[in-house]
Amino acid sequence: MKRLYFLLTGLLTGISAIQAQEPQKNETQLDRTIVVENLYNPDIMNANKISLLPTLEEPQMNKKQIEYAASTKPAGQFEFNPMSHFGSTPQQSYDKNGYLRVGYGNRGNIDGRLAYRLEWGERDVVNANINFRGINGTIKLPEIIGETDKWDTRAYRTQGSIDWTHRFNPFALQVKAEGENQVYNYMNLTPWIDNAHQHNAMGSLMATIKSYHNDNPISYTAGTGMLYAKQKYAFGYYDDNYSEPYAETIIRSHALVTGEVNEHTNIHIAAQMDNIFSNPGGEYNQTNLTILQMNPYITSKGVNWEARMGLHVNPLFGNGGTDLSLAPNFYGEYTILPKYKAYLQADGGHVLNDFRNVNRFDPYAEFPIFKEDKNEIGYYAPKHTFHQLDSRLGFKATPINELALQLYVGYRITENQLFSTRFTDHNYGDLGRLMQDDANRFYIGASAQYAWKDIISTQASFEWNKWDSDMLEKYSTLTPEASFQWNTTIRLIEDLHVGVNYQFERYVKDMDGSRFHAKSELGLTTTYRILDKLNTYITANNILNQKYYEYMLQPAQGFNILIGAALDF
Repeated sequence: MKRLYFLLTGLLTGISAIQAQEPQKNETQLDRTIVVENLYNPDIMNANKISLLPTLEEPQMNKKQIEYAASTKPAGQFEFNPMSHFGSTPQQSYDKNGYLRVGYGNRGNIDGRLAYRLEWGERDVVNANINFRGINGTIKLPEIIGETDKWDTRAYRTQGSIDWTHRFNPFALQVKAEGENQVYNYMNLTPWIDNAHQHNAMGSLMATIKSYHNDNPISYTAGTGMLYAKQKYAFGYYDDNYSEPYAETIIRSHALVTGEVNEHTNIHIAAQMDNIFSNPGGEYNQTNLTILQMNPYITSKGVNWEARMGLHVNPLFGNGGTDLSLAPNFYGEYTILPKYKAYLQADGGHVLNDFRNVNRFDPYAEFPIFKEDKNEIGYYAPKHTFHQLDSRLGFKATPINELALQLYVGYRITENQLFSTRFTDHNYGDLGRLMQDDANRFYIGASAQYAWKDIISTQASFEWNKWDSDMLEKYSTLTPEASFQWNTTIRLIEDLHVGVNYQFERYVKDMDGSRFHAKSELGLTTTYRILDKLNTYITANNILNQKYYEYMLQPAQGFNILIGAALDF
């Protein structure tokens, strides 16, 4: 009996020991299961995670670096938009084929645009648009002229263009036609001016071919066409009997060939030839003229630098002789730190003073221009401006992706610089004329741009100029000494944008120590999207109601407001 008792006791003890070992065995299997699962599922809590994949970094969307213009500027220091009487308006949305905008203002301001894009197949695109702007109202003058300080102004500008692009293989052909019509009246400087109105007409037809295969080491662009311009009263607008029309025709050909030496270096050859025919010609010291602008250059870049090295070669034929002008074409940029760069420029070259460029400089100017020196007095076709040297040393920084800064200092040597002048004529009183003279200019400037998401964007720039020219010692001019521009756009809510802009220009003193009223204009633009395709806008200009001259013969409007709507379709 005792033996049976001991046998049962031992058996139960063995079973208990076996049962005690089972959980340990299951736990070990579970551990191994967790390790296996952990290789595929790293999200299991309280487990040692093993990753067999490489470490992934969070992607960053860097904004495109801001490119700064460092090339020679057009005639004069600043680009002017001819006959621009009011501020910015909503722009076309290019995800739609059609665009229509109309607006009207308190001084008879009219703003209109119609554009349409047509595509068929994969090879053909046609773009057509018409712009119309104008004013018909009363402007208060900055001073009393004659016996009044008011002027009833009337000015309208109509622009239109159509271009067709067809893709062949391996190049594309573009044919483009443009036209512009300007009608306006001159400021009534004196009560006895007989002819106070003007009519300018311009047109062009150009054909261009351009290669588009990126895998080809040689790319090219080449084109030719005709430009035409006519001013109804070329000079002496104060007397119908002595006014004659001025007509100008230009046959223009241009080409650019680029060859790839390696992945870091390219060779470029650029050329433009203009055959200029004017009527009347020799009567204004102008015969038919051919000017060739050639610019061979090399571009190269390394890890921390990039450079452009070339030469401007400009032979000129006609106008009583032959001339050859040479100017450097160099631009170098060095990266000091990843977001901090320094650059050096030594550039130059010709700026054609054809009718279009002079019209951009001052649409109210007489053409041909007036010249007065010891040997010659009278009207002449303008000589072409030549920048012997336009040198600049600058510094650029983007400390954060949203902010870009620039500082620069420069010196320019120019032949035949255009100046907008005013002088007193013994017969006709105060008159405005374009004149030319050699000039040197020392300048310093700075600019800043900032953008945060799509909520706010702002930019500001400042420039100060020190001019050296005999012209500035003889006449009163609208030559800028200091300028400041600032504009900001803010998205207040999803479909409401507000833009604020301010422009300031102070002009150089004349020989008497006086200067024209400084330009000081504050503007405000509000756009609101009512529907998916419909915008409304309100633009207020010259909110401070300042009196100054936009051009020598064009006083600025006082406070004015424009209301309109834009439709994308």
